[in-house]
Amino acid sequence: MNRRRSFLHRFTSEFFLRPQGVSPARPLLCALLLAAALAVLLPGARSNADNKKNDKGNEKKKEEESHRVEIDPQKVDAAMERAKAFLYSQMKNGNWEQSPRANLAAGDKVKSSVTGYQWGGLTAIATYALLASGENAQNEQLKPAIDFLIEQEFSGTYALGLRAQVWNLLRMTPQLRTAIKRDASQLFDLMKTGGGKNDKDLGFYNYHNLPVNRSDHSCSNYGVLGMWAVAETYVPEVPVDYWNTVDAAWRRDQQKDGGWGYEAGKEKDPTYTMTSAGVATLYIVQDMLSMTRPADCRGMTAD
Repeated sequence: MNRRRSFLHRFTSEFFLRPQGVSPARPLLCALLLAAALAVLLPGARSNADNKKNDKGNEKKKEEESHRVEIDPQKVDAAMERAKAFLYSQMKNGNWEQSPRANLAAGDKVKSSVTGYQWGGLTAIATYALLASGENAQNEQLKPAIDFLIEQEFSGTYALGLRAQVWNLLRMTPQLRTAIKRDASQLFDLMKTGGGKNDKDLGFYNYHNLPVNRSDHSCSNYGVLGMWAVAETYVPEVPVDYWNTVDAAWRRDQQKDGGWGYEAGKEKDPTYTMTSAGVATLYIVQDMLSMTRPADCRGMTAD
């Protein structure tokens, strides 16, 4: 590059700076010289720019590759098989519960316990995981758990919401149809209907059906997930008023920054988990209400 610049410097000095008469050919020579200069200099400048751009591109590529995780399908399949084997190893008496029946004697003190009001939830989530991973519902190991879910009475919002997820993965039978209607009725009744001091709870859920003046967005999300699951079976017809009530409740509780906190009806710092629950719930509600309204291709125009 220095040799090119040196040549041009000598050439221009000789041609432009040495005293001489004006010639008609001089403008043409000037133009040719400039063209030559551009031909010589610009490729070099462009090359430098391209090199810098390439260097940055290579650096970015190396950084991306350093964070990239190669997924081996065979390893994924093997990991899933180990996970399924582990779940089956924890199974006892055809289920995954830690007690033979729910202990509700302590009332609200066992509201979130898997041996209390959320009894049955462990079997529900384990069964759902196995079915979703491809296990056959007629599998001799899994069938007792499915029978358990169909036959047993649950009472907690988490347990009912999780059990409802299983129904869409099973072949419809008269017994299953009865179980779905039972869950739909319970989940519908668990939703707070408000009134008086409880207006802040309208459209939300608590852990169970005890008359406690509280609700939260975590239980409420599971309640809605359960109702969504039973609605997708097309066995019960979930009233439109249910979805409208849930929609109004979550919009009412959304904070100014767009997020949601844990407890319903209270202005508290939003969390990532509860905000995710809020977004998911409103998505579900929009999905269900869209079936009762004319088509609107403009998205969620209310937000």
